[in-house]
This record gives sequence, structure tokens and C-alpha cells, in this order.
Amino acid sequence: MHRYRLYRYAPGVLSFICLCLVHASAALAGTLTLAWDPSTSTTVTGYYAYLGTSSGTYTVFADAGNATSYTFTVEPGTRYFLSVSAHGDDGSPGPLAPEVTAVTEGAPVLLNPGTLTSGVNTTVRVSLLASDPNGDQVTFGAAGLPFGLTLDAPSGVITGIPTTLGSYTVAATASDSKGNSSQQAFAWTIAVVDTLAPTLAITSPVTSPFLTTSTQVSVAGTAGDDVGVTGVSWTNARGGSGTATGTTAWSAAVPLVGGSNGLAFTARDAAGRTTTRTLTVSADLAAPTIRITSPTTSTSYRTSSSSLTIRGSAADDTGVRTVTWRTSSGRTGTATGTTSWSASVPFGIGTTTFAVTVTDSVGRTGSATLSVTRR
Repeated sequence: MHRYRLYRYAPGVLSFICLCLVHASAALAGTLTLAWDPSTSTTVTGYYAYLGTSSGTYTVFADAGNATSYTFTVEPGTRYFLSVSAHGDDGSPGPLAPEVTAVTEGAPVLLNPGTLTSGVNTTVRVSLLASDPNGDQVTFGAAGLPFGLTLDAPSGVITGIPTTLGSYTVAATASDSKGNSSQQAFAWTIAVVDTLAPTLAITSPVTSPFLTTSTQVSVAGTAGDDVGVTGVSWTNARGGSGTATGTTAWSAAVPLVGGSNGLAFTARDAAGRTTTRTLTVSADLAAPTIRITSPTTSTSYRTSSSSLTIRGSAADDTGVRTVTWRTSSGRTGTATGTTSWSASVPFGIGTTTFAVTVTDSVGRTGSATLSVTRR
């Protein structure tokens, strides 16, 4: 309670004012009451009350009538400056009484930490944060904490190792030394935390690259995780993707295109961690081809030489393994090279059939012939 006595002389008015400042708890009522003793002047018919947040500057003006107090609506935790003046019948204000100041009470402002998730059996440290508008010391409280956690009231730090899975609603409070308090509620989930990437293995086929003559390959494998595998998917670098059947034991029928197919299999867990394994599958879907390009591209050739170098090319969707030759006279040999090949072949007098054969990686063959007549 603050009292001030002021003797002022205004034209025709003798003001004797005693100011008494009283405030209610702004945190509860949000009001501030300015009170004063009545003037003894017979010319005083009423009073004006003034309020502002800067000294000497009043943003709120109120006509109190002939009452000797006025209650303002205010914000908690704010410093206000107040004064009062008397007026006569004409309503003109007299001199201001000496200014008084007061800081309204306010509850601490407690920040909501938001929705929290922590791992069971893992160390937890969470700090509650609050500020007090009056600069008072703040202490903290919390009800409904997950089992295994405790709160240090002076600092607001929650620590411990949660022991029980579940969802908890925590009611946190911040209180000052005058009994003002505020509360925030938040959800806290204790769950199994996935800390490891899943494991993944391809158990069939066991070789890479794997050769097949089929338009699809059946792949099988296993996967594991410390919490759980949510799925296994596959992609083919040549085009296509899909999801395997099963998780810890999985299988997939993957379509193939001719040639080399780079397959990638990926296991994913609930935390989004992934592990990938790869497999190369060579799909031999067509027989190899071979052609003779020299000494002629025709099917017959005449020569007087006892030996010819015959050249040609071969191709296959998975690769040429060998190029061999045979003559109708019983001679045989292996050409030099594969996709581009050559062979030196002896010929006797008369007509001899030269046959060249290409073999691919899965044993398919293709052939070409040349009838050679030696004069």
C-alpha cells in the first residue's frame, strides 16, 4: 500500500488529495485498483483516474465520478504508472497527483514441450522451461510421468530410464513464490526404439551372376530386425519393381529381359532404415547367331589356294562362349576370337563344306556354312 499527500492550488480549487494504491492479483482478477482520499474542497465534484505503461504518459483515462477509487483492467506481470486529478462542475481537470507505480502479479509462463517419444530402457533427459513476469523464483511439478522418470523441482529437469511401454499424459506445473502457477499437459509415449538397420540375405539362387533361359527368376531370402521387418521390395535395373511375399522369410518372382539383369532387394524396418542386397541374373532368351564375312558373304567360294583364312562375327544376348569349326573332310578347330573371329583352314582338291558353330554361355548354338571348291 502506497500513500501520498499532495497540496496543490488550482484556480478556484484547493485540492487535498491522499492517494492509496491497492492491487489485486492480476493472475486471478486481471485488475489494478487506484484509491485516494477525497478532496476537502467544496468545489470538487469528481475525479479522473489515469493509467499508462510509461512514466508521465497515460493511455487510459477514466472518469471515476465522485468515487474515491477506480479499478482498471490490466495485463498480468506488467509495470503500470497511475495518477488522479480532481475536477469541478465544468469538468476541467486539476493538477495531477504524484504518480505512483505498481507491477501487477502474473503466473509463470510455462512452455509446452510438445508430444514426446522416448525409448524404453534408454536414458532420458528433458527440461521444462518457464519464466516469471515478476522475476520470482519458479519451481516445477509434474504428475503422470512415465515409470522410471523423476523431476527435479528447482530446475525442471526430468531424468531417468523409462521402464514401461505405453502412452502417458503428463500434467506439468510452474509455480512462483507467491502461489501463482500455470499448467501444461502433454503426451509422452514410451516405445521400443529401433536402433539397428535390418539384415537381409539372398539364399536362392546362391551364385551371382546367375544364368537362366527363363523370362523370370525365383529369388528367396531371409530378413531380420531388432524390432521388426515391415517389408522387402525389389527393383530391376532393366525395368520393373515389386514387393516380395513375406518378410523374415521372403520370395519374389522377378520378370527378366534378355541379357544381364541387375536386381536389388531391399528390407525396410519400422524406423525407415533399409538394407539392400544385389543379384545379377543373365537371361539367355535366344540362341546365338554367327555369320561368315570373309573371304565372301556368299554360301560358296572357289579358290586355288590350299589354305584359307575365314573370318566372321557372332552375337548373343548373354555372351558368346566359343566359336569352333569343322570341315566335311574331317578337320576341326577352334576359331580365334568370339564376337569377331577368324580361322585358318586347309582345303584339298575338290569341294569341301566348311561349318562354323557358335556356343553361348548356356550351351545354345548357332551355325553357318561355306562350300569351298579348290581347283
